[in-house]
Amino acid sequence: MADDDKLKAAIEEMNKCVSAKITYTKGDQTYFVDGGSINTWLTLNKDYTVSISDEGINQYISELAAQFDTVGSWRTFKPSIGDTATVGGGDYGWKIDKTKEAEELKQNIRDGAEITREPIYSKKGFGARGSGSDIPNTYVEVSIANQRMWFYKDGALVVASNVVTGDVTKGNGTHTGIFSLKYKERNATLKGENYSTPVSYWMPFNGGEGLHDAYWRGAFGGSIYKGGGSHGCVNLPPAVAETIFSNIQPGTPVIVY
Repeated sequence: MADDDKLKAAIEEMNKCVSAKITYTKGDQTYFVDGGSINTWLTLNKDYTVSISDEGINQYISELAAQFDTVGSWRTFKPSIGDTATVGGGDYGWKIDKTKEAEELKQNIRDGAEITREPIYSKKGFGARGSGSDIPNTYVEVSIANQRMWFYKDGALVVASNVVTGDVTKGNGTHTGIFSLKYKERNATLKGENYSTPVSYWMPFNGGEGLHDAYWRGAFGGSIYKGGGSHGCVNLPPAVAETIFSNIQPGTPVIVY
């Protein structure tokens, strides 16, 4: 009956839910969810409790992630040599934590919240959000074709150098993509099948692949990587490795193409 207390409480709860408006920001862009969608996610159960559809919320968050996530996506940027370069893959960028965001969105709806916020991310990039690229103005650029490396910090070139990348003739070519620098370590020992090599400056960006000094090399650049390349790392002259190490921070994108 219309005067049933449980029914009235359920109606009040459902009205509260559809009054919610959650606005998500991505730079100067906004996306929102309000009663127009929320009302389709509500179910009044036989015991007059109100359920919010997990399927509806998860579908919305998947659609949101398609607009917000950049990890592994293709990006076009201005390389140091040439007009444009397009790079895809890697683990650098932004990624929504779908599980945590679903929990937070459901709670926002139950609270009838009118809020503006960012989604909950499991991974964040360094670059600005919005319609443009999320590559910041601090990054390492490695051109396999040119066997050349550049390190920019705050838009200014810190150092450029010839390098030696992975030996493509042995299936050890350095992987292309945009990766986050994982950490940096002084005086590390690199180990693999049939080798154990100490280095002074170790900066991994993709599994066992990283930037490091190669004091044993007398030359860099050219076609050395074809037959005389590394196991996948980017070999640097010691002074160059020291300069990068002293100026770079974990999370910085390393662009390899």
